[in-house]
Amino acid sequence: MARSQGLRICARQALCYILSKHNGIEDMDGLFNKQNIFACLPVDVGREHFETLLECADFKLERIFSYGQAATEGEWYDQDHGEWVLLLKGSAGLLIEGEEEVRELMPGDYLYLPAHRRHRVEWTQPEGETIWLALHGRG
Repeated sequence: MARSQGLRICARQALCYILSKHNGIEDMDGLFNKQNIFACLPVDVGREHFETLLECADFKLERIFSYGQAATEGEWYDQDHGEWVLLLKGSAGLLIEGEEEVRELMPGDYLYLPAHRRHRVEWTQPEGETIWLALHGRG
């Protein structure tokens, strides 16, 4: 095994250990099982789906599936915590309060939204799924 690969494994194990001991993660075994972020897609495309992948005292990591959904007219998200989002698949339009232009997000695009930075999803790809990864801070 190459030294850098061994260090990555040790770093991951150390991170999981720290998270489990200090942030209330109960089931550590699930973190080491191979999973695929694109597997097990919801079949109900009439609504958005939110799936928590990992949650502890300091953050929540979730996978979000959108199928052409958007925020209701006039609805703004105003969250008490920061949120980092990564668009994995599909496309979406995000409007941030105070900006004139909708930000078009494509696979691989990510951004950080500080707490109370009002924003709204203007659109998501109407055909097929849009898959997001969202990391919500706490505290």
